[in-house]
Amino acid sequence: MNFFQKSILVLVALLALFLSGCFHRMAPGSKAGRYNQQSNNTVYTVTPYGSIILPGIWQPGKYNKASKQQYYYRADTTTLIVSVGPCSNFSFGKGEVTNFDFVKRYYETEAKFQMQLQEQTPKILVEDSIKKYMLWVVREDGIDQYYLCGVKDCACKECTYRTLTLKNRRLTEAQARALLTGIFMNP
Repeated sequence: MNFFQKSILVLVALLALFLSGCFHRMAPGSKAGRYNQQSNNTVYTVTPYGSIILPGIWQPGKYNKASKQQYYYRADTTTLIVSVGPCSNFSFGKGEVTNFDFVKRYYETEAKFQMQLQEQTPKILVEDSIKKYMLWVVREDGIDQYYLCGVKDCACKECTYRTLTLKNRRLTEAQARALLTGIFMNP
């Protein structure tokens, strides 16, 4: 092998190493969604359970198959994790559970987890049984992290949930609340 061939192999190896280090942010998840320049929205759709419309440009990141969570990143370092699916994906979502009961059970499960993990109780910001969602905040890793769980009607005729997790050091509580509730309430 001559010098030129060896150089090419080294460059290919370095490029592969560089790309693998950035892979989780570069590679879209299996259901990553698309940015629509005309409406200035990024749309994440899970058929037949519905869509989540994110205002502005969000870059898709990794997709966690186990939790069915799609990660999104914004240029201002905001991370948003979204999930859409049937309530029956959760043990407490099977059977005769009503829509808001699912939301409360989801929150209770998350609150127990946060108590075990962070030894703190989440602070409920919004509990709306009519619009069928809850919003709460927990301080993790030195920043406030906002969680929203809600249930929406679905053409599939079954209980369908949406979860949103927001991580950002720059947004105020009011801004985080407005962003998450705006995303959830958007049809």
